[in-house]
Amino acid sequence: MAPKCADYFKIRVRREIKVEEPNNGHGETPGITAVLAQAILRARAMGESPKPHIIDVLSRHFLTTDSYFTFTDTNEMVFYDESSGHYVFGGENRIRTQAQRIIDETGYRTQITTSMVNEIIGMVQRTTFITREEFAEPLDMVNLINGVLNITTGEFAPHSPNFKFLTRWRLSTPPKPCART
Repeated sequence: MAPKCADYFKIRVRREIKVEEPNNGHGETPGITAVLAQAILRARAMGESPKPHIIDVLSRHFLTTDSYFTFTDTNEMVFYDESSGHYVFGGENRIRTQAQRIIDETGYRTQITTSMVNEIIGMVQRTTFITREEFAEPLDMVNLINGVLNITTGEFAPHSPNFKFLTRWRLSTPPKPCART
């Protein structure tokens, strides 16, 4: 039995579309825009809706590149803000803004809808639930403008998403620690 015209086209398209691997052989990873554009083109070529592919690619992107937590009691999302060195509320808005920016960069602006962005937010929320007790700020550490100070040992560390702080003191430590007398 000869393949139908549509089947022949799908087979031909599968062979002709070259899918970039996570590492393109030059030690570089393609950006999210390129990965998303490829997923959209691949779905269209296969006659599928790009919607689930967009949701999947963007959800994985947000879960692997940013640090998010969702509080179980309120469903509020926080994300780690590199510029301030602590977690801030508004994770949902950050995802909305970033998803739109990424889609705009692909040139497929009409491909994303509010319901798709809500699905992406929902997927990130469901994967990052944490209780307030688990998110508790360390009692022996203080988050300062230029890093994190352990008040028990005097050690100073750079800001990191591993330190779960929702606040930061408007103080900084001297460049070199003072000797204790």
